[in-house]
Amino acid sequence: MFIIDAITAFADWSWGIPMIIWLVGGGIVLTIAIGGMQFTKLGYVLKNTVIKSIKEKQSGESISGFQAVLSAMGGTIGSGNIVGVGAAIALGGPGAVLWMWVIGLVAMAVKYSEALCAVKFRKPASGEHGYLWDAGPAFYLKMGVPFKKVGMVLGTIIGFTIIANLSVSACEHTSAIADTVTSAFGINRVLIVAICVAIVAGVMLGGMKRFVHFSELVVPIMSIVYILFGILIILKNITEIPHVFAMIFSGAFGGTAAVGGFAGAGISQAIRWGTARGMYSNDAGTGLQAIMHGQADVEHPVQQGMFGIFEVFFDTIVICSFTAIIILSTGVWETGAEGSALTLMAFTQEFGVIGTVVEVACLCMFAITTAIGMAMFQERHMSAFFGKTAAKVFDVLYLILMVIGGLVGFDAILPFTDSIAAINIFINMTGLLLMAKIIRATTKDYFENFIKKDSKA
Repeated sequence: MFIIDAITAFADWSWGIPMIIWLVGGGIVLTIAIGGMQFTKLGYVLKNTVIKSIKEKQSGESISGFQAVLSAMGGTIGSGNIVGVGAAIALGGPGAVLWMWVIGLVAMAVKYSEALCAVKFRKPASGEHGYLWDAGPAFYLKMGVPFKKVGMVLGTIIGFTIIANLSVSACEHTSAIADTVTSAFGINRVLIVAICVAIVAGVMLGGMKRFVHFSELVVPIMSIVYILFGILIILKNITEIPHVFAMIFSGAFGGTAAVGGFAGAGISQAIRWGTARGMYSNDAGTGLQAIMHGQADVEHPVQQGMFGIFEVFFDTIVICSFTAIIILSTGVWETGAEGSALTLMAFTQEFGVIGTVVEVACLCMFAITTAIGMAMFQERHMSAFFGKTAAKVFDVLYLILMVIGGLVGFDAILPFTDSIAAINIFINMTGLLLMAKIIRATTKDYFENFIKKDSKA
């Protein structure tokens, strides 16, 4: 169809040079604005986010910074970390992994800026369903962009593109679950989709607090299990690791020739699929997780910004890297199979039925938490802009789109996902770049004033 071809063409174009300029280039600008904090202060960031939070116990009705980031990670650690990485390698070759890492490094500055702005520019909500704040890109663009008319335009437009972005998310993660489970066990696709819809609907009915508790339980467990089995696979293929890194670096700048069942990929394909799937894994630039980060009970915006750095570091640099090395070291990428099947093939090849069960379980937990997270973000966004009634209508629409996505399959959804995400990123990154001085000043205030004041208290 002409429309599908046009959407695919736009996705291919936007995730080439334009996205390198806007997302990578914009991420570099923001990196400079925050003094390269994701590199120079990574130890401090980890110490004052995940390590500090493990020692503390949150009480009361408020949502801690760690709970907020776990919930945000529930909306990012999903099918992109397993299926998305496989798709990047299948379509862009091993070189796509390097571009995924590049995106991850600059994305830490982008996600830091989004989380910081979400806390700095937010307003009290009615508190229904456990939400305390109206937050996210639509708010920080309107309230924070120095040029008020520009900010109002950007905030209004992104208010609508976020709805489209979250709606497509309903399709993609359900389709990833349905594809994987059907391929592994031959279970009826309709039954899988029905179960997914029932789980998402059940958590949605419980509101924000149920989602927070669900994320606190599922995100750490699924991550630990996946990493442990990933380490075992890598150890079994340890002699292949030098070759894996050689393929990644050579493929990133020279393309990858056809080998085995792999059809080959040029440099442009490595860039296109590495950047697209790298962003897809952590959603940096879209501003979607800022809706959740903005709910955090923190004393200074930078404190939540640091959780944004941790989120991308763990999501892309850790989890996605494990997936990439697993696929490349086991050689399954040479089979010519679809990207959505590569990680499953690797787990099954190395551990048999046990590997199949573990990989499918991890994929399902990853994807279902993301589907729930996106549903909760959409409900908050719709409620803030159009009221509770509109939010409930879109809750139903979200579940309907889950059914559609589950039936059509993951690969059919990708062009729509990439196109809408690209539009969202162009708008959000424009606003963040205009707010770079504010982000820099807020960061400076934290390290020069707040820390000293807090240490004396």
